[in-house]
Amino acid sequence: MTFSEQIRGHTFLPAILGPTPFVIDAGSHKGEFATEIAQRYRAHVLALEPNRLLWSEHKKNSHIEFRAVALSHLTGMQDFHLSDSTECSSLLDSGPGQSQTITVPTIALSDLLIEHNREIDLLKLDIEGAECEVLLSATDNTLSRFRQITVEFHDFMYPELNEKVNQCIQRLSDLGFASITMQRKTREDVLFIRQDVAKKLSFQIRTIRYFDKNIRGIGRMLSRISLVNVRPSYNANPK
Repeated sequence: MTFSEQIRGHTFLPAILGPTPFVIDAGSHKGEFATEIAQRYRAHVLALEPNRLLWSEHKKNSHIEFRAVALSHLTGMQDFHLSDSTECSSLLDSGPGQSQTITVPTIALSDLLIEHNREIDLLKLDIEGAECEVLLSATDNTLSRFRQITVEFHDFMYPELNEKVNQCIQRLSDLGFASITMQRKTREDVLFIRQDVAKKLSFQIRTIRYFDKNIRGIGRMLSRISLVNVRPSYNANPK
């Protein structure tokens, strides 16, 4: 049994979600995370994805509000660089396989929260390198509106972001968020839990740090081993 849950590589604590949780899914792609958390927890999800073509064939869900906008450090219009791999399209212009640039509307986190005057159960950030500017530009009051934040940092893809990722983690720590890095070698799955909530769940957080994390690591290792060991079988002595 684990205290944390993981959907599409993003870890969060179900115990922190309210009875009708409100979730912001920034970098929603085809709505995989949004759909799953809405189904499991009856969450209302605000799904932000600037490439509206990714949602063109998505089935409508009354629990999901889709907006064709990119979460950014400012509200306005910005260049958005499409990649051959749709999961790698980004506001940053140095990503892999970028082949086309379009202009998309963007919204800052503080402006987004003006539209939603309530506490947010979960913010999921998977915005291909733009997460650093979002977190560093947001006000303390804005960040404190979130009970938990699950982030895929992209310094593994953009090494120049390494110091900014450090600054993000330090900033949230200074605000009292407890942080848990779920992978050993990268920061692709980092969970931040607001101070008042973290104090009430100190045992669960310790368990996630030392048990859930290792259990998932063992699972990833075993899956890699099983893939390596899968080989086509041949009959060496055909009749």
